[in-house]
Amino acid sequence: RLAASHAQGSDAWHAGSAGVLLLGCGFKPPKTALRASSTVSEVVRELEGRGVAARDDWTVDVTDFLEPEYLEAVEAQCSKLGIACLRVGGYEKAARARLVLTNPDLVDASGEEEI
Repeated sequence: RLAASHAQGSDAWHAGSAGVLLLGCGFKPPKTALRASSTVSEVVRELEGRGVAARDDWTVDVTDFLEPEYLEAVEAQCSKLGIACLRVGGYEKAARARLVLTNPDLVDASGEEEI
């Protein structure tokens, strides 16, 4: 599991065993918080764009914590577009989670057990 936390006022991210994947592949902290009033389709559209950029640029993008309906919709769209989309963060069986968006080859190269 990945527990990423951003040290306030610093560019240092702590990601446990997934640190190699995150720090070695151009990891960028979440860009902007999604509006609480965003519809599922708006969130999917925004994260689809971020996922495509991460896939094409061979970088890693991490979302804010998302509600289950957003998670499922984004994961389905990422699957269609060939974007690696991994649920991380929170505690075991938590309803909300973050998504790590990247190129699938980065996940294959790092080994899923590290993530």
